[in-house]
This record gives sequence, C-alpha cells and structure tokens, in this order.
Amino acid sequence: MRSVAEAIAACDPDVVCVHGIDPGDALALATRFARGYAYRGSQALLWKPAFAAREVHDRYLPGVPLRPFDRRGILQVDGAIEHRRCALVATQFSHERDAYVRELRFARRVVRSIDGAVAAFVAGMTPAVRAIGFADLGIRELAFEGGVFIGGRGAGGSSAIVKV
Repeated sequence: MRSVAEAIAACDPDVVCVHGIDPGDALALATRFARGYAYRGSQALLWKPAFAAREVHDRYLPGVPLRPFDRRGILQVDGAIEHRRCALVATQFSHERDAYVRELRFARRVVRSIDGAVAAFVAGMTPAVRAIGFADLGIRELAFEGGVFIGGRGAGGSSAIVKV
C-alpha cells in the first residue's frame, strides 16, 4: 500500500488502475490523494477531479463452466473530461485459454459499445491475447509490460506501468 501511494505521489497521474487491492486500501488511496474512485473485485480505478464520473458499470466476465466461484470482473466508469465523453475500463484476464477467450470477447464487446474516448487497463494479457487485442476497435497500445496492457482511443496522453 505504501509503495502504491509513493508511486502515485511521485508521478501524479490523471488516472490510476490498481489490480490486487483491497477495498479499504482503494478508499484510503482515493481519500489521501483527493481522487474519485471505483472498486470491483480487487481492482480499482482512481481519477483526478478533471474526470467527471457519471456512471459505474460493474460486470462479471463470462465464467468457465463448472467453476462458478472463479469469477473475474470488468469495471467501467463512464464520464467526461472537459465535456468530452470518456470511459475508463479495467479488467484482469485468466491465464487459461478456454477462459481468456471468453473474457476477451466480452471485454471487446464492452469496449466496442463505448461511444467516445476510452482508457483501458488490462492485467493478465498474454502475448497471444495481445496480438489479437483491441487494435481493430481503435484502441492504441500505450504501454505493455509483464502482462499488463494500457491502451487508449480518442484522447492524447502518456502512460506508465509501475511495479510495486
């Protein structure tokens, strides 16, 4: 938790996505840095006040048959930056082929349905999934390291992946 806070303080990013975080820690980070936040199943999105959040969608990715308790989620926050529609999307894919194929299809459907700019944060992206990815949906890869993908459509900006 401390290393995440130090990374946010050092970089002061507009949007932060953290995977593998507890809900209380997400709230503590949002409070400490005066940011809005959304949380879903060990992943959190935090943003500066310039992003005016309007609606949060908390969905389950399709599950693997016969494993009802191994569920992953996708978190989508719709809003606007300077009156331009924008959405933040965070998810984490499984490493098993039969699971991540379903998860990728669902995530692509979610991204395709978004009208306006998109910032996507995906953990667990394998090289095979990265090759398929989101490029045909207009999502440009901004950063990729160690299975973590950051992509965007319709907005400028820079990105970084910080391991803590």
